[in-house]
Amino acid sequence: MNFKQFIVFLHYITQRDYRFFRPFFEWYATTENEEKTVKEWLDVPFVLKEKEEWIERANHFSIRAYERELRAANIQVIAYTHPLYPPLLRHTFDPPALLYAQGDVSLLTSALVAIVGSRKATSYSTEGIRTIMPALLEERYTVVSGMAQGADRMAHEEAVRQKVRTIAVLGHGMYNTYPKHHRALQQYLKTHELVISEYPPSMKPRRWMFPKRNRIIAGMSEGIIVTEAERNSGTMSTVDYALSHGRTIFAYPGPFTNPLHEGPNALIEQGAIPVISPTQIQEMLRKEREINRGIYNNS
Repeated sequence: MNFKQFIVFLHYITQRDYRFFRPFFEWYATTENEEKTVKEWLDVPFVLKEKEEWIERANHFSIRAYERELRAANIQVIAYTHPLYPPLLRHTFDPPALLYAQGDVSLLTSALVAIVGSRKATSYSTEGIRTIMPALLEERYTVVSGMAQGADRMAHEEAVRQKVRTIAVLGHGMYNTYPKHHRALQQYLKTHELVISEYPPSMKPRRWMFPKRNRIIAGMSEGIIVTEAERNSGTMSTVDYALSHGRTIFAYPGPFTNPLHEGPNALIEQGAIPVISPTQIQEMLRKEREINRGIYNNS
C-alpha cells in the first residue's frame, strides 16, 4: 500500500487525531507513491506500543476493498496534508487527521461561518437565521453546523432554501444518521452540499463523539453565530473552543427571563458581538475575512 492508504488503514483501526499522526506525516513528508507493507510503514524512529497488534490486524484488512467501498458510497478521504483540508482547522491544536467527505469538497476551502444553538431552539432562532442568510449569501459564506435537532437543522434547511452553501459536520460515521428523522436532510446535503465526519463511515453515534464534533465546527469557521442556548450546553462548549482559537462570536440577544437566552446574553456580557442587523453582521464578517486572508493564502 502507498502512504495515503497506510494512513487510512491506521486511522480506521485507531481513530486518533493529528497529534498521533503528526510524526508519520513529518517522517514521510517526501513520500509520494512508494509502496510498502504496513510493517515497513511502521518501521519509524518513534515509539509505537501497539505496533505488533496493528501489523496483525493488517493481515485481515484489505485496503483495496475499503477503497472500493468508499468510492461506491461517494466518500472521499481528505487527509490533514491534502490541499482541500480546511485552512483554519489545520491551525487548531487538535485537528482531525482525516476527514471523510460526501458531496462538494470544494466547500472545505470556502469562507465558513458556523451557526449553532439549542436543540430546543424556537421560532426566534428560525427568524433570526432566516434574516441573516441573505447577508451570508452576498458575502459568499458557507454555513457550517452539526445537523442536530433544533438550531442546527434550521441553519441547514434555511441555507438550502436561500441557496447558501452549507456543510454538515457529523458526530458519527456517514452510514448512520442521528437523529434518525434527519435521514432525508442528510441525504440531500451529501448529494447537493457537503457532509463531513472524522469517523470511519461505519462508526455509530456515541455520546462522547458530539463534543469532539463541536471542535471541528468551531475550528473550521471564521466566526460562530449563536442563536439560542442555555448557559450550560453543548453550544457553549463549541463557543469555548472557538474562543480559545481567537474566533469571533456573534450572539442573538434576548429576554433574560428565557433560559434559552441565558447563553447568548452571557456571551454578549463577556464581549461577544450582539447581532442587531444583517448589515452589521455583514460588515463584521468582511473584517474577519480580511484578518484571515493570510491563512487562506498560505494554507
